[in-house]
Amino acid sequence: MKLVLSLLLFTFFSINISSQTDNENWVPVTALNNQHIYIDVYGLESFKGDDIYIWAMQSFNKPLEMEGIKRDIYKTRTYYLINKRLKEYSILEIVFYDEDGNVITSYSYHHDTKIQRYRYNYPIFPGSDMDAILKKSLEYISPLNKGNPYVN
Repeated sequence: MKLVLSLLLFTFFSINISSQTDNENWVPVTALNNQHIYIDVYGLESFKGDDIYIWAMQSFNKPLEMEGIKRDIYKTRTYYLINKRLKEYSILEIVFYDEDGNVITSYSYHHDTKIQRYRYNYPIFPGSDMDAILKKSLEYISPLNKGNPYVN
């Protein structure tokens, strides 16, 4: 009985651990002088409407300093809500990391509203980092962008 229980517990924890590592697929979006931007494309193909929920990661060659955060920032992960038709977005969550990948702090900006003008806080400007994130996302949502009116 102890052997069976031990095997069941081992199997349960093994499946749980491996499933967590398989749920991310980071692909590069752009690289500038001090930063590299990636998006997690896992599950992106399932978005069919105008809204896209996506994690983006920025890693920095030189650390960032921000008021209110007492340690150097080497990486951020940001959860965005993007409306591809309106070309607007909101930040839902942001996590700051130190040089060793430890979480420094995080902020959540989730707002539960159905009123469209309050759902998105920022416009997406052509040529911006968010424009690059949107375009890369659309490559995975609409392969080859055939007939996709949101990509220029």
